Amino acid sequence: MQKEIFEQPNAIKNTLTGRISHGEVDLSELGAERQ
Repeated sequence: MQKEIFEQPNAIKNTLTGRISHGEVDLSELGAERQ
């Protein structure tokens, strides 16, 4: 379990890479709507 805890920051980084532009985060591909 400790291994997974230490891998979480990289997993989040990999998920958000390519979805952040000019300070905006685009998560529409993941089913999230802008509020």
